[in-house]
Amino acid sequence: MTEANHDVANQPHLDVEKRHDFILLYDVTGGNPNGDPDNGNAPRTDPETGQAWVTDMALKRKVRTFIADAYANQEGMAIYVAEGTALNRPLREASQDLDVKPNAKNKKRNADDQKKVGAEIAHRYYDVRAFGAVMSTGDNPAGQLCGPIQISCPITSIDPIFPADLTITRVAVTKEEDLAKLDTDEKGGKNREMGSKFTVPYALLRAEGFFTPSLAQRTGFNTEDLRVFWDALQRMWALDRSASRGMTGCRGIHIFTHADRYGSCHPDKLFSRISISRTTDGPVRHFSDYTINVDREGLETLGIEYTVLGE
Repeated sequence: MTEANHDVANQPHLDVEKRHDFILLYDVTGGNPNGDPDNGNAPRTDPETGQAWVTDMALKRKVRTFIADAYANQEGMAIYVAEGTALNRPLREASQDLDVKPNAKNKKRNADDQKKVGAEIAHRYYDVRAFGAVMSTGDNPAGQLCGPIQISCPITSIDPIFPADLTITRVAVTKEEDLAKLDTDEKGGKNREMGSKFTVPYALLRAEGFFTPSLAQRTGFNTEDLRVFWDALQRMWALDRSASRGMTGCRGIHIFTHADRYGSCHPDKLFSRISISRTTDGPVRHFSDYTINVDREGLETLGIEYTVLGE
């Protein structure tokens, strides 16, 4: 038995031949779960319930950042959607390496060439294998790939949040002329500047995700890639600590593994088995103010194996 097969036999959540539905619980203390640039960077919220909203892309960005750092310079672990990178460049480089010609004037690249380059991009870049990518840009298009890992959007908090808009001051000013005006008593001079930042005292968030084996086959996503993904969800929070993000971290990954690639029941029937209840009548300020209950009764009858990581 190979190492990969042995791991799968003992850890069903690593089996890329089976469907996995999962819930990630994570919390934010004294930070902004996901600022909205169209609203002064205020936390995104459901306008009807007041619950916090976080986009799936914000979570995927953390996964990408972790893998870029933890697996730097390792073959096949580069990140395609990376900061400071033009997406047409890796498409051009892969095309040149495969000796696939760029688009001729008024003539599109044929489907076989696009598929060939797309497969090479997936081989080189972890996030393409995991999440897929739109690679139909520039003179070296490679079509589109849908990745096996998908996360529902928006991610929501368990309870409504009550953001505070904190006014902050800085004793240094930006422009030299502002200080010069102070020396001459001219109006408009200043010796400090003011701003604001949003913070939420506490929020427990629940992300729902899915792993689809047929899409893993198309992108080349394997058992080791899946192991890396589960690991990233547990450890990625430490890489982008900042005052605006507060204390953020994983509070558990609940994975339901089906008996085959298609699944034996609707994900909602599994997700509803995880109930989260408050243990305090006052404001929630810590993870211990919640109780997490998992109903495992009857899972074997459904052919479901349950795994929890990162608690």
